[in-house]
Amino acid sequence: MTLPSANHIQKSSEPRASLTFECYGTDCALVQVAPGSGQTYEISKPKMGKEDTHLAVIRAVLAR
Repeated sequence: MTLPSANHIQKSSEPRASLTFECYGTDCALVQVAPGSGQTYEISKPKMGKEDTHLAVIRAVLAR
């Protein structure tokens, strides 16, 4: 299930499209998709532990 979230202002130097994962140990879950239009989509995630949780962001760059 995905839910659109509020638009947020991005700095012009930041790539716009990205995938964000929340990781606990070696397990990761996709939690947000930003297609580059300014809108982001939150994705429901499984319950993970609270300790040692971190985010991993993969940014998309258009290469021509």
